[in-house]
Order: sequence, then C-alpha cells, then structure tokens
Amino acid sequence: MRKQLVIIIVAVLSVILLTGCMPEVTRLYRDGSAALQEGKFHEALSKWEEELRLFKEQENQQGVAEVIGNISGVYSAIGQYDKALSYLDEALKTYRKMKEPFGMAFVLNNIGTVYFNTGQYDKALTYFQESLGLFKEITVSQMLRHPSILPHTREIMQKYYERAIPNHTAGTLQNIGMVYLKLGDYDRALAN
Repeated sequence: MRKQLVIIIVAVLSVILLTGCMPEVTRLYRDGSAALQEGKFHEALSKWEEELRLFKEQENQQGVAEVIGNISGVYSAIGQYDKALSYLDEALKTYRKMKEPFGMAFVLNNIGTVYFNTGQYDKALTYFQESLGLFKEITVSQMLRHPSILPHTREIMQKYYERAIPNHTAGTLQNIGMVYLKLGDYDRALAN
C-alpha cells in the first residue's frame, strides 16, 4: 500500500510539474486517482475525460498523452481491452510526435501488458521488447533536455528519472520473463 501511495504521489508531482501547475487539472487528476483507488471506475473516467478536455484546450500534448494513458488504464482494469488499446495507440502517437522516448517506452510496455492480459503473448513480447529497447537507450540528461521540463523543475525531475528509468527497465524485463514463462520457454524466462 505504501508503495502504491508513493507511486501516486510521484505521478501527481510529475503531472503538476509537466503541466505548469494548472490547479483545475491537478484537482481532476487527484480526484480521478482517488476514484480509481476506490474502484469507482466511471467516476475516474469522468474526471480524467474532463482533464483531457482542459489539456486539449491548452494544447498541452504532454498532458494529453498522460491523461490518455490514465484513461486506458481504467478501460484495461474493467476488461475493455479494445478501448484500452485504442487510447494507448493515441497516447503512443502523441509521444512519438513529441519525440518523448520515456513516454513511448512506458506506453509500449502498457500495450504489451494489455496483450499479455488477453493471452496474446507473441504480440505482448513484441511490445515489451520495443519498450525495453527504448528504456535501455534513455538517459537522464536526455530526459532533462526535453522541452516539457521547466527550468525550476529540473532537480526534482532528475531525481524522478534517476529512479524511474532503472525501475521501468527492470519491470519490462520482468514482463518479458513472464511472457516466456507463459510460452513454456523456461530458459528464456529465467534469463529475463
């Protein structure tokens, strides 16, 4: 539970920092996260869809991509995998347009997770491997040069990326290992 709380706090801080601290957006994000934690999926969707509308009005592509990813997570949690994939595809296109490798790697991993959860292990493996490739190439200094990182946020974002990149790389390796386990390839499962 404590680990989940830390993840939520880091996510809230990153959204605040990356969006320029829009109070309404921050409130909607927080309320949507709380609703999700309570299993109130439709309420979470409602909050995040409103947040998405605000980001689109502000033409904030980083915010749009982040919220689309959150919405996809809700659809995945309620078993609407096609909708989840549709939102993830939109988030991936947005991150690619922005040339934001961390977001791309994160979304590719989430797409792999959806395919894993639906038993499509070969597709899952493809997305996990692409995600891993990106995570291995990302450097903290590269992420800090991204235009979405505001000068006054560099220090906190540096600390975030110093932890996040290795954690997500390890998580993606674990996901690849789980795919090989499901496919019965135990040697490759152990190697990841």
